Amino acid sequence: MVDAALAAVAWYLAFRLRFDPRIPPYYHTLFTKTIWVVILIQVATFVLFGFYNRWWRYVSTRDMWGAARGVTVACLVSSIVVYFADPVAQVRLPRSVAVMDWLLLLAFVAGSRMLARTVMERPNGRSRATSSPAARRSWSSAPATRAT
Repeated sequence: MVDAALAAVAWYLAFRLRFDPRIPPYYHTLFTKTIWVVILIQVATFVLFGFYNRWWRYVSTRDMWGAARGVTVACLVSSIVVYFADPVAQVRLPRSVAVMDWLLLLAFVAGSRMLARTVMERPNGRSRATSSPAARRSWSSAPATRAT
């Protein structure tokens, strides 16, 4: 599932961006102990928000706002669970990791859907209106109008 991979990449990059050259061992342990929980919570939230009820090809602005709400709830729930579950003794989830995870996942989810729509809607760089031979003939045989 694409969204599970995007959630995992966003979670990993949030840790990498927070701890620039190298993730400290205790935070790396936090990452490895929580990655599957975060993926499960976020994908389950996406299902509850109806992310998979529509084809990506027909995604609209309304769907993007729904995706933003779903990603926000998914990141809030997963961050709160990781923060209060305390999987590594005396190591809490940094707030900056939670914020970066939200920003990255929002960009990844919205970007993947818009990319899918763009690729499916415009094959070979042409719009659907001019992609058929009949449509091209009707445009080329239409009389030219002059402005007077």
